[in-house]
Amino acid sequence: MAKKDFGTVVKQSFFKSCYQVKMIWDSLIDLVTGRYTMDAMSGPIGTATVISDAAATGARNVLSLAALISINLGIVNLLPLPALDGGHLLYTLIELVSRRKLPAKVLTVIDSIGMILLLGLVAVVSVPDLFRLFGNVIRLP
Repeated sequence: MAKKDFGTVVKQSFFKSCYQVKMIWDSLIDLVTGRYTMDAMSGPIGTATVISDAAATGARNVLSLAALISINLGIVNLLPLPALDGGHLLYTLIELVSRRKLPAKVLTVIDSIGMILLLGLVAVVSVPDLFRLFGNVIRLP
């Protein structure tokens, strides 16, 4: 077992974070290419359930999960999708290449559509979470 001095802890944290970034990136690729289905995703309800389960096992697991969720949110937020920071970076790149400003009205429409699609995605991934959570209560004919 490695020493637990400041340098070792920082080094191990860095490498674990890099591993988690790679794992999240690979999972996103697998989701887009169809290796995983939408059922493999969780929305806010499923995430709350996982956090609750982690809390039952101890603070260390909750902190590890919080770090994983933070890294995941950071990566997803940098995707070049409208309404996310990555979309705004893409707009800036387009403006740099074209050397002209994109019309604010166009950006507003694109971001609005992107936000509607993102909220729709949250709704779609929340439905299986609800069935997992209330599966013994909800019975479909």
